[in-house]
Amino acid sequence: MNLYDDEIYDHKMEEIVVHLEYFLLDVMRVAAKRLIDNNADIFLNNKTQPGNDDF
Repeated sequence: MNLYDDEIYDHKMEEIVVHLEYFLLDVMRVAAKRLIDNNADIFLNNKTQPGNDDF
């Protein structure tokens, strides 16, 4: 067994990238859930704010 085998290295790197992708997706899911939970009253009211047309 060669410690510097490119196939083993590529497989391990692919494994690391996949786990990192799952981790980032999980973090984004939790962040989105917290945003929705913290702003639920805003989403439920749906009142339009008076706009500033002077821009």
